[in-house]
Amino acid sequence: MLIFDIFSIIFLRFVCLISSVVIFYRSFYIHGSFNVRFITIVLLFVLSMGILILSPHFIGLIVGWDGLGVTSFLLVIYYNNVSSLRSGLITIYTNRLGDVAILISLFFIYKSGEMGKYNFLHFIGWVFFIFLILAGLTKRAQMPFSS
Repeated sequence: MLIFDIFSIIFLRFVCLISSVVIFYRSFYIHGSFNVRFITIVLLFVLSMGILILSPHFIGLIVGWDGLGVTSFLLVIYYNNVSSLRSGLITIYTNRLGDVAILISLFFIYKSGEMGKYNFLHFIGWVFFIFLILAGLTKRAQMPFSS
């Protein structure tokens, strides 16, 4: 089940716009027969982002989130040399840190819902937001996780 509302459609339009611009300008930067592989990886990235945006449940969120991590790794190691592999491994390690952080934040959501309280306690609320911000920073390679 996927949810199509106005906000998800707007986000999907931005994802498709940016991805189409990346695919369009690839001809200026990538030469040779690797264009099909690059376009496939970018389309897998768009599919993972679509699952992340449209899915209303935690399983879809984890699948989309992990798909973004895998496609980010594949895009970083695209040129198959030692430098890109080193950067790709750093990307995988920071993505794993973000995966752990989002799972911990989902645990805090689950525990607060299980207790029947919709308002977070002050401690649980701060810990939840810290782990959620950490997950977002690691996934998008923000400072200090940009290598």
